[in-house]
Amino acid sequence: MNVVKYEREYKTWYNDAAHGFGDHAQGVAGNMVGDAFFLRKFKDRFGIKGESTIDGTGQNLGDYIFDEFVREGNKILWCSEWKSTYSEETDLSSRLAEAKTELMKRADLVKNKVELPEYGYAFAIRIAESYVEIMWERVKIP
Repeated sequence: MNVVKYEREYKTWYNDAAHGFGDHAQGVAGNMVGDAFFLRKFKDRFGIKGESTIDGTGQNLGDYIFDEFVREGNKILWCSEWKSTYSEETDLSSRLAEAKTELMKRADLVKNKVELPEYGYAFAIRIAESYVEIMWERVKIP
């Protein structure tokens, strides 16, 4: 995955994502930015073993059980749900609460189909014109 390296490149990407993408594409873009700038740097802290898969559709369809996950056969080793915003006015903690709700909903839908980890992660990311802000929470999966 390419990582934005320059401020001008970032502003172009931000404008495309914030104003030209639909809701699903904005969600996927937020997940990809968070993965590139945050998760890959702190893989050990989050207990990510191996390469994660990002749901490029943003719709959790078919084999894409979570927004981002690590799967080994019938076992999910690590999972997360992401919610993004491109507005400085949106309350990021409310987006985090939505991510937690979605994580639990997804886990409940697949609990009889795959083995799930004890914990998952909820992420909220704000992508603004001049900065990126990420909130996260470790969530116990019942």
